[in-house]
Amino acid sequence: MADEKIEKAKPAEIVTRTPEDGLREIEDRVLARTLGIVEDFLHFGDIPLGSQDVPAEWQDELGPERAERRHRLASWAQMGTKDAPVGLKYTKEILVGIVKARATEKAEPKTLNLAITKIDFCLPEFPKTRVER
Repeated sequence: MADEKIEKAKPAEIVTRTPEDGLREIEDRVLARTLGIVEDFLHFGDIPLGSQDVPAEWQDELGPERAERRHRLASWAQMGTKDAPVGLKYTKEILVGIVKARATEKAEPKTLNLAITKIDFCLPEFPKTRVER
């Protein structure tokens, strides 16, 4: 966040911007990042099991740093769940959470089918007894 530029907001932007807009921007950035991780993760079938070499076509396509990242994530995807970094599990959970939340935002409000039954009930008359102390 330190390297991001701080822009001066115009008065019209201050009035129209809500806290939800800021949260949505953060959510969009997190979603884009998790999608990138999952995309690289899903290339696990493109490399031989236990391969230490980054495929040359990835280096040509993505460049050396990005290809190394894809190879690392694809290698982790070949590991068992006990051995793989826990961050992969959290990435998946974050992605699923955002997708589910956005799906429910667009859904119509759920209707509640409710039936009310009114029963008139009178208490029985009990004999009154006077008690002295």
